[in-house]
Amino acid sequence: MNSPQDPVAPAGPLDSVFERLLACLDAPVSAGSYLLFGGDLAAFRALVERLSAHCLSRDCKLKWLRPVTAETALDAVLRAAVPGDDALSSDGWTAPLWIELGGAADDDAWPERLEQLLCALDGHHDTLAACCARPLIFHLPLPEGAAIDHWAPALWRARSHLALMPCLRDSRALPAQLKALRELAIRLAETGQALQEDEDPEGGATLEALSDAVAVFRLLRDGTAGTQQALRDLAIALHDLGEAQRSVGTLDPALASFRESLSLFRTLRDLPGGSARPVFELTIALGAIGESEREAGRPEAALAAWHEYLDLLEQRRAQGDDSDMLLRDLAIGRTRAGDAQRACGQQAEAVASYSTAHALFAELCGRPDATAQSYRDLALCLNGLGEAQLASGALPLARASFDESLQLGHRLVETGGDAPRALRDLSVALNRLGELDLREGQVDAAVEAFSESVRLRRQIRERLGDSPRVLRDLAVALDRLGDALSDAEDVTSARAAYLECLSLRRLLPPRPDRDAERREAVQSLEARLEDVEAVIEHQGGH
Repeated sequence: MNSPQDPVAPAGPLDSVFERLLACLDAPVSAGSYLLFGGDLAAFRALVERLSAHCLSRDCKLKWLRPVTAETALDAVLRAAVPGDDALSSDGWTAPLWIELGGAADDDAWPERLEQLLCALDGHHDTLAACCARPLIFHLPLPEGAAIDHWAPALWRARSHLALMPCLRDSRALPAQLKALRELAIRLAETGQALQEDEDPEGGATLEALSDAVAVFRLLRDGTAGTQQALRDLAIALHDLGEAQRSVGTLDPALASFRESLSLFRTLRDLPGGSARPVFELTIALGAIGESEREAGRPEAALAAWHEYLDLLEQRRAQGDDSDMLLRDLAIGRTRAGDAQRACGQQAEAVASYSTAHALFAELCGRPDATAQSYRDLALCLNGLGEAQLASGALPLARASFDESLQLGHRLVETGGDAPRALRDLSVALNRLGELDLREGQVDAAVEAFSESVRLRRQIRERLGDSPRVLRDLAVALDRLGDALSDAEDVTSARAAYLECLSLRRLLPPRPDRDAERREAVQSLEARLEDVEAVIEHQGGH
């Protein structure tokens, strides 16, 4: 068995690497794969010496192995990985096996052999995991080791720990090592984004790739002592991870990611020479927090995020920024603040926020370069304004807002074609009017509005298939149509609408942030279905 020679004294930059590694090794279950990237010879020797000394303090020995060929690697690792008497301390602590995958400086063929070694070990990962009771510490050279996600994906996914070794004496090697790791992180992030765009059904593969990207960007942040590039990379990766977590309904992890991202963007803003860019990024993070808090049912927290968002943008506007982008962001912030105020019961404040947003969106629509998005923004704002007016008892004003939103929706469909998003917006406007019609006792008008909404939702389903959002939206429209038909005393049609709605709701996959709400909706629907069936049975008996 080979072993490193002439160890040198450990240096300060190595302390955090050693302490974090030791914390994992001291865990109740420490067997697993530990990946250490890069570093120089001095760091390697120092860490091995320190780890060896710690093992001896526990009355056991560190084992060290350098596989030579792919053909013999698995057998060598398996033979070394099974603990002997010298690997176990009296309290059950197991000494790790250090697997050195760095080649000699003059070995030009080593990068190719490293690929073969990683492929061989990865192909037998299940055997390693089943047979090995030791922690396995893989030391991977950089830049070659940064391709581990490609050559050894199972080993990469099953890792228990990840660390970047410092360069204690040869600082010239550090830039190339950091570049290789950054390329790995970017590759992982792009993989996650591509999976998300392909509508990863469960979201698991997306979350795994984006979490891996965050883990590597953390190494870069720590390894560079927090350069602006490393901070921004990590902040963006955390934001992307948060969006993926939010999309699958895990809102608390999403908020944790968004808040850490926000903290990093604040650090960037406060650095000497900070530019306007971090302020823009701050607003994106605050917007994500506001939306997540709203979805989590915490409107007060959402409102606080939107107030900070608006304060930042108003400062930009006071400095003379009158760009379309800034005005739109301000209007969106006012709209979202109105949503939160409405949920908090602050109807007068909500009307004021929506009205301010309405004026900004109208200004954008009046500019020569107004886009279809400007008109869509205005229509969505009008829906919120109408809801706040309705809650305040101003029914005529609410109807005017809903009517204007509906007219804009028809205009967007006529000018831009029947894209699913335009059809959905039109359906939302029809639902709003249908609700108001029901409230005012105009049952026939409500049936007409909800019937048209259902027709649009069916059209969207034909285009997009049975995604959770499509099914949920169609179920909502059918639910309201059933209520209108029931009020119109067309109980047979109401029963059909309720039954179809119930079948759709039962098709929806579980989602932690909405399961309780869905159970309540199903219970309410079942109760109304029983009512109309009782009426039908009563009518049949006469």
